[in-house]
Amino acid sequence: MNTQSLIIYIVPIAAIFLFLILYLIEKNRNLSIVKENKRINKKILLNLENERIIDSLNSILEDDNLNYQNLCNSIRISTNSSSVIFSEMNKHNGSFKAKFYSSSKSLDLDSYLSEASDDKTLAIITGIEGTGKISSSSDKEIFPEWFDEIKFNNVICLPIIKRIETIGCIYLFFSKKENEQTLEKKMQNANLLIKFSQRVNSTQQSSGNIYENQITKNDEEIIEKNSLVTINLNENTEVLNYKNNQISLSSSEYSIMKNLINKNGKILLYEEILTILWPNSEKVNKTAMRLHIHRLREKTNNISNNLNFIKTLRGKGIYIDTELL
Repeated sequence: MNTQSLIIYIVPIAAIFLFLILYLIEKNRNLSIVKENKRINKKILLNLENERIIDSLNSILEDDNLNYQNLCNSIRISTNSSSVIFSEMNKHNGSFKAKFYSSSKSLDLDSYLSEASDDKTLAIITGIEGTGKISSSSDKEIFPEWFDEIKFNNVICLPIIKRIETIGCIYLFFSKKENEQTLEKKMQNANLLIKFSQRVNSTQQSSGNIYENQITKNDEEIIEKNSLVTINLNENTEVLNYKNNQISLSSSEYSIMKNLINKNGKILLYEEILTILWPNSEKVNKTAMRLHIHRLREKTNNISNNLNFIKTLRGKGIYIDTELL
């Protein structure tokens, strides 16, 4: 093969090889640009989200009292949800009724029926469990009837618990379909605003009341009397310890558990629990009391491998089965 023929073969091959090199270089450059754009967009979205949270916090601080209309507005700003509705718990029968909302559309809350205390609807479920819940539009079996008035793909329900009782719940509706990770983040942000608003409200009120002072004052005495050595309470963190396990309690659960321990296996009457939760008040809520007891029993089962040491004496009260400890 002469030189001319060799050149004829080599030149096209070299051209193709050069083209491939240039193509790969350009492709890598484009990938880097795409990756950098994604990073920048993610940072922009994070900054926007942080700005929304700051705006929401400022909105809460504008009011001297815990204003649920204001809270709905703040949560909608923070989470970019289509609608936010506050559903208030009836202290007498344990039902939930929509009271305040924030939405780009006008909503007729007066036409929305209450979620009855014997329902297994979203507010009742979250009220019992004491934790937030993310649901999709397909979970219709746990939705109240008035959900049909709202178009949404996902809804977040967050219970609002104020020290010794369930106050209500917050619904967050999202018209666009969101992934689970995004919804979890939005739920955290909403819960942050709820906790923040409650903290602001509590600091603006009296620094404490007689009942709370009595609880703190008697903590050490109660623990000293307690012969149930496998369980104890941390008065500062309101944490229940069982052997090597521990779990956080709400203030109402803490108060009930503390008095249960103090009983040392004897019956803690329902009448006593109502007095613990609603001291110096005739407007007690037996349904809410049952929710607190249910949550406490669930938590003690979680850390004791379902030992179920909190027993019920039907119609009377609850007690700790010391033989199981």
